[in-house]
Amino acid sequence: MLEAKGLTSLPVVCYDDVGGGIAARLWWMLDSLGFDAAVLDGGVGAWPGNLEATAASTPTTINNAIESVSQATSIDASWPSGRLATANQVSAVVADSSAPIVDARSPERFQGQPNPVDQPPGHMPGARSHPWQKNLDRSLRFLPPDQLRAQFESLGIDGEQPWIATCGSGVTACQNLLAARVAGIDGGVLYAGSWSEWTQDTSRPIATSLSED
Repeated sequence: MLEAKGLTSLPVVCYDDVGGGIAARLWWMLDSLGFDAAVLDGGVGAWPGNLEATAASTPTTINNAIESVSQATSIDASWPSGRLATANQVSAVVADSSAPIVDARSPERFQGQPNPVDQPPGHMPGARSHPWQKNLDRSLRFLPPDQLRAQFESLGIDGEQPWIATCGSGVTACQNLLAARVAGIDGGVLYAGSWSEWTQDTSRPIATSLSED
């Protein structure tokens, strides 16, 4: 079914216009399934050639491509469990602080400032804020691997233990997973449900900058 969507054994290059904040989700999905996939560093703005404005025969947007892969996988295979964290697993980590939880949302959303997206606002107790944009320079290219590694090590992530990537809905968290890969750090798993799922259960704890984690 993935082949019907235009995905074959050829390498896949994913791109967007925001430094991989969206394209990294497609990269993560394909990488998890064993595809040879990459994200175009700098996005469409870094492409030196001409751009086409005509409609393509395959999905024309990242969101359509993500949906295509999701639908194909739900029928043909299961997502590798080792690449995902469930809400119950995240709850256990929140309770015992056994692994770093890294939140890719903006500092304002992480701190719990009122906004139209997060209802209710806040973050998981013990989570560490690392907005995905911090992985990029001004041209929307990834920082050098040593700088990225230093950033992740400051969060307690060195590749020696598992860590959990989260965000609002499981998309931009993948850009942190990709940045860690660029830095030579693995061990990260995606909490795909992220904040939107976490807050559906009112028994789950919520922290803000005004409350103790």
